This record gives sequence, structure tokens and C-alpha cells, in this order.
Amino acid sequence: MKHNGLSKVSSVRTADKKLYRAFAHLAADWIWELDETLRYVFHDGKAGSSAGLPGEHLVGLSRIDVLSAHFPPSAELAEHHQRMLRREKVDIVLPVTTDSGHRYVHVIAEPQFEGDGVFKGYRGCGRDVTRRVELESKLAHLATHDDLTGVINRREFERKLAELHERAKRTNDTYSLCFIDLDKFKHVNDTGGHHAGDQLLRELVGVIHKHVQPGETLARLGGDEFGLLLLSNTADARVEVEKIIDEISRYKFFWEGKEFKVGASIGITPISSQSRSIDSLMVKADNACYAAKHNGRNQSHVSDEEILIESAGANRIAMIRQSMENNQYKLLMQPIVCLSEVESFSRYELLIRLACENGELLEPGAFMPLAKKYSLMQELDRWVVENALLALTSLHASGEDVGVSINLSVSTLADTNALKRIADIFKQHKLPRNRICFDITETHAIRNIDGVSEFMESLRSEGVEFALDDFGNGLCSFSYLQHFPIDYLKIDGELIRRLSTDETARCITSSLHDLSIKLGIKTVAESVEDDETVSHIQAIGIDYMQGFGVAHLVELEAPTVLNPEFSILK
Repeated sequence: MKHNGLSKVSSVRTADKKLYRAFAHLAADWIWELDETLRYVFHDGKAGSSAGLPGEHLVGLSRIDVLSAHFPPSAELAEHHQRMLRREKVDIVLPVTTDSGHRYVHVIAEPQFEGDGVFKGYRGCGRDVTRRVELESKLAHLATHDDLTGVINRREFERKLAELHERAKRTNDTYSLCFIDLDKFKHVNDTGGHHAGDQLLRELVGVIHKHVQPGETLARLGGDEFGLLLLSNTADARVEVEKIIDEISRYKFFWEGKEFKVGASIGITPISSQSRSIDSLMVKADNACYAAKHNGRNQSHVSDEEILIESAGANRIAMIRQSMENNQYKLLMQPIVCLSEVESFSRYELLIRLACENGELLEPGAFMPLAKKYSLMQELDRWVVENALLALTSLHASGEDVGVSINLSVSTLADTNALKRIADIFKQHKLPRNRICFDITETHAIRNIDGVSEFMESLRSEGVEFALDDFGNGLCSFSYLQHFPIDYLKIDGELIRRLSTDETARCITSSLHDLSIKLGIKTVAESVEDDETVSHIQAIGIDYMQGFGVAHLVELEAPTVLNPEFSILK
């Protein structure tokens, strides 16, 4: 049957044409009508047609033919055609290619039927939504990507990790999650400024990307930390990450005539069908990275829990307890230097390590997660307290005047009975009570305010001192001071590390120190790493400082001489 487009137009009442055109010019772009064979009988609008043709030239032409000739093949275009052929409503965004580039058109069309159900055609409209689509695409990209480096962000990384975890459970294959933490990056920021640090991060992303295969993922998790999802087991992943470490170590970064070199510590943990959750995987990878960093930096470390399982066999709980029985745990002492006065004794904070057969001392990140998992932290705390007091008693008997700070875990702080057992151990030893200080982490103590307060009051009555650790790490810090009888505030290391570069951190730290003076509490700066930070600490007037940049660690042995020379490590 031959169709004459002009005859069709004449069949549309003049009033209808005026109405259509009025709406068409009010609309953003186009309005049109098709007959029962899907040919145009009307087309008008401010922008001509989506195909780039004047509207009147479309009358009598098949819409499917026109769009197929001028639009690129796509799933959306195929769906558009199928819906029209099935006489269904159309509501779809179509990609368009024109001389001016790629565009997008939102098409809405309603099928028209007479009262007896006979199909009469379509009435529809189109709108150029290119700017909207591009904006949505940009927003979607910003929501999932790091603006500085262009790789995906932590949120998207965790989503991809969840997908890989599900894949591991389906296939029973093992993949690898890696955490990368840059070494000496702070020096670049401090020396060259944040613009230098930002540029270095962008360049190192390119270095790491060379080792990322198709289907694998690189993400920036925050600061100078990155995440990797590798489609290989931990043994193969370790080979690959060692290549990354080597290349980063050799990389020379130049900024304003100065040369900088950094390193990388990488933690690896397997992603398998046995993995419990995304959170547990992230914790294990973070702990492995922590162990790599504190075992000497610029190296990789496979998930501590997995290494311990290999070395201890199936009975993991027995391994931790056996280490206590065999005194495989060692207590190191980090000097706490007094700045406000000359004290008659030396202060230290106790740090625990696990001694391996090869003589290596493992950091807490290498065994604490396992102790926490199997609820052995209270036993470990009791071992630390018992051995610390035995050693301290021996030291004082030999004439060495030493005071120590002992940390208690969240497991012990949350259990009133566990705190009572610690108090009972303490009361069995005869030594100057004011040479013992228990460090209470504020975020842990808040879980058992009444029990912790009772524990503190019972020992303070005998002269024992208490420090509130990591102070300033949360918004509720000030409210804790009314609950706990505190002798020292240990200002959070994150604030201290930013003293030399961040005015806000200096103001907060100074305010915390001023508050402590009014409350009669001494202040301690944690995580002091360089002499510039020391200068800021002294200017603020903080009473004590500690950190790897203050003095070397000393192993606690009894009897021994504990008087390390104070020095700022260069």
C-alpha cells in the first residue's frame, strides 16, 4: 500500500496541528506522531529532529528506518524498535552520533488505540539529555573514583572485594588482597609540600599499574595507602608485589630541584571460600601491612594469621598459650622522656613482641589478631602484667629505679572480673606503686565505665598511676575526663604527627595541654618521629614525649641497666 505523506498531514485537523506545534515549541526539543505503519505524519520542535533532519522532511518516512540510518547500533536502539513493533510504551535514552559528536536523546512514546482496540500509531516526544547524561556519568565516576589519582576509591574497592569474595566461594579458587603503605612519604610532603606529595602519588599509581593485569584492581584507600585485588594465590601475589616494591624503591621523584626516594610496605591476605567477611579480610590485610612496615619497611608480609597457622599447625590456641609458657614473648621498653623537669627515675612504655626460632621479633600485628580471634587477650594481658612486675621487682632490688606504663586490651577493660584479676596480681608484688602506670585507651574504656573506674580507684588508692591513651582521637574525649581519675593524657599520635604541617593540629594539641594544666594532669606526646615535631612539643609545653624518633627501644630483662642515651634519630 502506497502512502502519501502530504495526504496524511491534511487528515490532521488544523486545530490539532496548532495544538501540537504549541506544545512542541514549549517542549525542550521534539514532538511527533506516527501512523499504524510507524511512519511519521507529524514532526515539529525547536531543534529539528534528533537525526539532524528538518521535521517536515520526515513525514511519510518510517521511524525505524530513519533511526537505524542515523543512530549507531546499540542495545537501547534495538529495544526501542522491539517495543514499537510490539506496540508497547517507549521510555528510553538513545545514544546518537552527529557531526558535532556523541549525544543522547530521551524518547517517550505512547501507543494509540481506538475504542475497539485497533492500533492507530504513536504519539511521542524527544529531548536532548546529553548534558544530563554526561553529568550523571561524571557524578557516578566521582562517587567511585579518587579525584587525585583517577583509580577507584575505598568504597568501590570494597564492593569489588565483595564480588571477588563471592567468586572465590563459587569457584573455590584463591585470590589475594593487598594493602600498600608508602614509606617515607611524609618526608616528601613535609619537604616539598602537599603539591609534591600529590604529584608523587599520581606518578606511583602509574608505576603500580604496570603490574596490574586485566581483571585486577588498584584503588587508593586514603592518604598514601592503596589496595590491590590480584587474581592469584598469596605465593604468586607475593612475587608480584615484591616487583612493585623493587620498582618503587628504585623510583626517583624530582621536585623543585630535589630528588626524593620512597619505599612501600605491602600486606597480603588470601581471599578464599573460607574467608569470613569483607571486614575480616580488610583487617587481616591491614595487620599484614602493619607487620611489614614495622619489621623493617620496604618489604611484603603475608597475612599474619596464615603464617602463624603454618608455623603452629592446627592447634592455634595451644600455640599462643605455649608461647607464654615458653616465654617466647618479649617485653621491649620505649623511653618516655620528661621535658618539664628532671626526674629521679627512668620512664618506659612496655611493648610486646613474639620471638621466632630464627631470632626475629614479630610485631603485635603478627599475633594479636589471632589472640583476639580466639579470646586469649585476657591471658596475654595477665602474662604481660605478671612478667613486667617480676622484672620491675628485680630491677628495683638491684638498685635500678625504673617506672613502666602497661597497656590493657579492650577485652580486659570490658570485663570487670578480668580487671579484678589484674589488680590481684599487682597486689602480690612489693615494689613502689608510683612506678606503675596503666594506659587506658579511651575508646575501649568507655565500654565499661563503671568497671574501669572501680579498677582505677582501687589501685590509685595504693599509688598506682593511670594514663588516658590516644586522647583527642574522638569527639567525645572531653566527656571521659569526668569518669576516670587520670594522671596523664597521652595525646593521640595522629595529632602529634601533624604538628609540623597542620596549624589546626597545633591548636588542638595546645588546647588539650591547656585543659590538662587546669585539671592538674600531665601531658604525653605519642608517636614523635622527628626533631621538628620535638620543637613544636617543647613550644606548646607538653610534659613528656615518646616515639621512635625520641630514643631506641630497650629489651626488658632483669637485672639490667636501663639508661638509654636520649637522642633524636636523624
